[in-house]
Amino acid sequence: MILSKIALPKEHGAWGFVLEPLLLSLIVAFTLDGLLLALATFFMFLLNQPFKILTTKSVNKKFRTTAIALLIFYLSIAILLLVFPLLNTEFYLLLPFYTAVIILLVYKYFEFYNFSRNLFIELLPIFSMTLIATSIVMIDNSFTINPIVFGILLLSRAVPTVIYINAKVKWIKGFEFSIIPTHILNSAFFLFIIYASFNNLLPMLSILGAFILTLRSAIGFSRFNFCKTVKQIGVAEFIYGSLFVVINGIAFLI
Repeated sequence: MILSKIALPKEHGAWGFVLEPLLLSLIVAFTLDGLLLALATFFMFLLNQPFKILTTKSVNKKFRTTAIALLIFYLSIAILLLVFPLLNTEFYLLLPFYTAVIILLVYKYFEFYNFSRNLFIELLPIFSMTLIATSIVMIDNSFTINPIVFGILLLSRAVPTVIYINAKVKWIKGFEFSIIPTHILNSAFFLFIIYASFNNLLPMLSILGAFILTLRSAIGFSRFNFCKTVKQIGVAEFIYGSLFVVINGIAFLI
């Protein structure tokens, strides 16, 4: 019982924002170094829960002891997984990864001082995961898509989704919200992906993935909305995220 509360992060949405870019980058540009980098990143993500336990003043001794053990275990695994790609990969290919680690440390600082609910701060882990996924595809010499364009593709899923979920949760709880930022971001990313696809910067099928997300937001704020609770939003986003990964994975492979 204690282990289940400390071993895994409780933020269900965070799982998608971590796993989706890692999985898609490995599907489209698989290498052993990339796989090890992705696994190390996953264990770095798992570090979050025991770290939170340890920084909670009211936690009891039994929880604290278990959290310390898990923190050491996760950190050790992450470091071991990183050794081979760090030694085997040219420095410039890992620059996005190093930048991502710095951004994550900044995020943890803000989180420690309870500023993580600021919308801009919430986006920092997303930018970090995008940078790590960019490093993974850069490691694969056979990957022909511009890594920056690939990064924008990943952001087209994550950034509007954060804005969308924030607005949806406010709507459900009866707070004031605006749909305009969600629609502006979805439209901007959708237009970019259309442009990139027609100019051979992205596969044409990527347009379908972007269209589904844009349609999701349009329906989500309409009278046809079928997500009435936070849990339903979470389940729906898991499905949309899976579709995004599958569609783009197929798009890059065919």
